[in-house]
Amino acid sequence: MLVAACLAAASGCDDGSANRILMRKACLQYIHAGYDAFLDQNAAGPTDTDQLADFVKDLESPAMANVPKMIGDQGVADEAIARVREGEIVVIWGGKYPDEPSERLKYLLAFEARTPGSGGYLVRADGEVLHVTATEFSDYGELPH
Repeated sequence: MLVAACLAAASGCDDGSANRILMRKACLQYIHAGYDAFLDQNAAGPTDTDQLADFVKDLESPAMANVPKMIGDQGVADEAIARVREGEIVVIWGGKYPDEPSERLKYLLAFEARTPGSGGYLVRADGEVLHVTATEFSDYGELPH
């Protein structure tokens, strides 16, 4: 967090701008952590926002421990689910991970709705959150069903 604040200061971003970027990334991390935990217990990923939200509500998993709880004064969990409900984040519902873990690098699990047209953040099936251009976005496939 300190590094992000220093980078923001060096680049001319204020704390609000830095926090907005951190929140965008944290929401995708949260969605991946919940989806990942869901897949550990089920044959396929959640089928909709309600199923994901109900599952992660009281989830205690190692993956969730790596997701920030708060960015500034906003809770990440509520913000992530709200962004999915509002269509700001697109989730590949009902997906399954490929058998080979290295194959996860090729697949999208979720992304910001604007990413296909103008670039933005995405989270791959392996959990890495990346900022990509629209052209780079087209290099990824949707998580298989």
